[in-house]
Amino acid sequence: MDDSARTPVHLLVRRTRSVTDGQGNTFGIIDVNPDDSDPAILLGIRIGDSGERFGRVLRLGDRIESDGLELTVAELVPDEPAWLVLDGTVPTREDGA
Repeated sequence: MDDSARTPVHLLVRRTRSVTDGQGNTFGIIDVNPDDSDPAILLGIRIGDSGERFGRVLRLGDRIESDGLELTVAELVPDEPAWLVLDGTVPTREDGA
């Protein structure tokens, strides 16, 4: 894979369903902390190329910089049904999947 090949993404991840970025990676909300003083969302991430799965606790403005993902939490709503918006880029798959 060409490390310089990047695909811009704008992902709306809802508590009720997982989403894919179109490049094989999948994102889903696992848990939510709706506390007004420290709202956060535990996001599950599956990397398409390796199958690796991991979770990240995210707050508004946090960044995900792992496995080629370069994403920022642009919006975060911990009230049910919880959701968040991730903006940034991901590696482009060679097969165009």
